[in-house]
Amino acid sequence: MSKLERQRKGLQLLLAPFPISGIVFVILLDLDVPFLISAAIAGAVLILASAFLFKSTQVPAAWIENDILKIRGGFSTTTEIPLKNVESMRYVTGERHDNKYAEIQRDALFVKMNGFDEWEIPVIDQVDHLKDNRLYEFIKNNFYDLPYHEQIN
Repeated sequence: MSKLERQRKGLQLLLAPFPISGIVFVILLDLDVPFLISAAIAGAVLILASAFLFKSTQVPAAWIENDILKIRGGFSTTTEIPLKNVESMRYVTGERHDNKYAEIQRDALFVKMNGFDEWEIPVIDQVDHLKDNRLYEFIKNNFYDLPYHEQIN
């Protein structure tokens, strides 16, 4: 099994549960929940969020298992692309995309599978996928001879 290891490591992820549990604590106090109950609930949220994020750090950014490319996308989503169904794939960098607030540039993986239209997979993780073209290089070297296209607008 080939793996693209994650770049995010412990400290970045272990600090995230503290603001979450703090917000829960403040909201509970604002709702006049007794202090000890609020603290206990916020502590439980801290423990659960820490466990969830710790588990999240154990999953690679992308991996290939049984000729299926699996790309991690966020905390709990994984995109799976079986090699036997791939008709074509291409990687585009610098694609302009309008979101709700502004125009952003991102990379995208375009996959054409047998019997389906071309499918666009946005690649937005700056640390684990985009830095030094990590995801592109991983796919090209381990899964599919992926053409690279830089979009200039």
